[in-house]
Amino acid sequence: MGKYRYIKVRGFERPEPGIFLKNGKRWMLLKDNPMDFIIDGFLFIGRKYVLREVYSNDLEFMNEVMTAKNEFSEISFPAFDLNNDEALFKQFLDEERLIQVCLHNQKSTLVGKVISVSKKSFRMKLLSTKGMWLKDFNFKYETIRTINVDSDYLRSFKLLARLK
Repeated sequence: MGKYRYIKVRGFERPEPGIFLKNGKRWMLLKDNPMDFIIDGFLFIGRKYVLREVYSNDLEFMNEVMTAKNEFSEISFPAFDLNNDEALFKQFLDEERLIQVCLHNQKSTLVGKVISVSKKSFRMKLLSTKGMWLKDFNFKYETIRTINVDSDYLRSFKLLARLK
């Protein structure tokens, strides 16, 4: 726990950067690093899509920067069930979290809230880029490569959509 990593995800052009927090049977959890030296929210990566950890000269530098920023000390995060899809998405449902999911392509994500959960899939009400509620869609857990939660991007959407 508490090391900066680059994770290569099947089908993604770029590795996903972040501070490693925990591994489970179904999901890997990182503090997300969406750009430069900014740590924002949490990133779940589906374990079946993890190809490898990517090592580069930049990795050592990023660990130095994150250490200087004190990002590794006292890392706290909610207790997420990383071993069970249904339990994880039920938590998102119960906590009314906005989530951002990525299916096949790193450049295309969907934002919304989980409205129902079943054994193999979940239903999500999508949110437009203008903060307007759209249709509900059903997604199989196995198709989700990454999930982002608790980011400034999602908090902004929450305000825009006037969620509780």
